[in-house]
Amino acid sequence: LLPQPARALAPPPAPALPRPTPPSAPALSRPTPPSAPAPAPATGTAQDMEVEPAAEEMAEESKTVGLVASALKLNDLMALYVDLLTLQKALTGELYDAVMRQMHQSQDAALQSSEVVAAIRCLCDHCSKVVDTQLATVQQRITGYVAKECIDTLVSPLKSITSLYRMTKKPVPMRFSFFIPTILTAAQNFQQCCTPDAEKTVPLHCRLSKPVLDDCVRAVLKQVTKVYHDEAKALLITAKKAETAVSALRKKQKKAEEDKAADAKEDMSDTDKIFVQIYLDIQEYGNQLKTQFGLDDTFEPYVTLLGLVRRAAWLLGEIPDEPPNAL
Repeated sequence: LLPQPARALAPPPAPALPRPTPPSAPALSRPTPPSAPAPAPATGTAQDMEVEPAAEEMAEESKTVGLVASALKLNDLMALYVDLLTLQKALTGELYDAVMRQMHQSQDAALQSSEVVAAIRCLCDHCSKVVDTQLATVQQRITGYVAKECIDTLVSPLKSITSLYRMTKKPVPMRFSFFIPTILTAAQNFQQCCTPDAEKTVPLHCRLSKPVLDDCVRAVLKQVTKVYHDEAKALLITAKKAETAVSALRKKQKKAEEDKAADAKEDMSDTDKIFVQIYLDIQEYGNQLKTQFGLDDTFEPYVTLLGLVRRAAWLLGEIPDEPPNAL
């Protein structure tokens, strides 16, 4: 056998170069929240630590009562007022006396100390003041509720008086407007809630005492009369401005002769008729104040209201001299 030629040996494979490893992003460390400060050491006596939270709770409670009162109906507001009044009496009377009796019967000498007694007295007085504030708030809500119903009956018909007499050639008014007797109907119904006949409509536990009811009714009448004054004044000012503008326009159109003829036929202008109508209405409104609520001519808001239309009394010949302009 002939020897086979030696095969060329293949060169050894080149060693694989290691791939460069990208540098890893540094791990982000989460910020450590600051540790809560250590609670301050308690200072003060035990009674101070108990009274302060109670005062804060009562302040929050007073806000809650105000919010609740704004969303209640009239009977609910009256019931809330009676409940608050009962609570106030208990805080300064029955409840305080009951707590004192329990403390004197206790075997714990600490409860009978003068400091604890003073702290309880202070807490009851504070709570009573908070309730007193809320009584005023609820009373204002009651007053505003009734006054709004009266004002809603008044404002819209009052504003329509201008359209009745502006350029309509209607005669001088001789009677009050149709809506005047109904303005104070809501106040009359409210006033009757303490009478024996009111038991069917107003539960006994919801009725206000006579002094509180009288205060509320008077406050309602003040609000309504003031709004009456403001709305009537605005109406008369607008009517006067409109009359001045029409007069100026007529002069520009050179109709002086026609104006003189119209003045000869018509003693009162449209604005004067509006004055007279509002004057008659206010007089009847005053009669309602007298007959239904026992008020006289010295009721200050009514005196101011009537003074607004004294010109009408001069136009009707009730006073000799023309009064100064009240607008």
